[in-house]
Amino acid sequence: MPDEVELETQLKPLPARADEVQQAFAGGLTGLLPRLWPELRFVMGAFAGLTNAAYHREMALYAGNVPVIAQVYGCTEVGLVAAITDFRRPERPVYTLMPKAAFFEFLPVVDDRIQELAEIGRQEPLLADQLQEGGEYELIVTTRGGLCRYRLGDVVRFAGYFNRTPQVEILYR
Repeated sequence: MPDEVELETQLKPLPARADEVQQAFAGGLTGLLPRLWPELRFVMGAFAGLTNAAYHREMALYAGNVPVIAQVYGCTEVGLVAAITDFRRPERPVYTLMPKAAFFEFLPVVDDRIQELAEIGRQEPLLADQLQEGGEYELIVTTRGGLCRYRLGDVVRFAGYFNRTPQVEILYR
């Protein structure tokens, strides 16, 4: 372990910073991160879907009033679905769909809820060029792996285009 010994010789104590860290922890865990790093503007993580909601809530506790965002949007059925291409609004992240991840279709949300299969009838899902800005849609995917018009159950709000590729805000499942 000679590298560890060499590294230890390079490290110097910072008593003032140690006092700052101790004081930050004395204030409890809620809002700890902005107390440790006052210039912190947002926290990025990999939070997506219902299974990660608990992790997002936990991180939000530590982050206090600093936005906590997921840099990517993914799911087990598709893998990577979308990624953030503009970090200027961390409080309301907008994700750009990955056009080669799957073929995306969009089913309009009616009365603030996802429609049951029997309610849809012969209504065709919309394509990317048919979306209305601000409209809420359930994502439907067709994947290279064999899923055909698979309803993810995720609801997104259409926010515009990035080079003709839909950008969405993730609303709920």
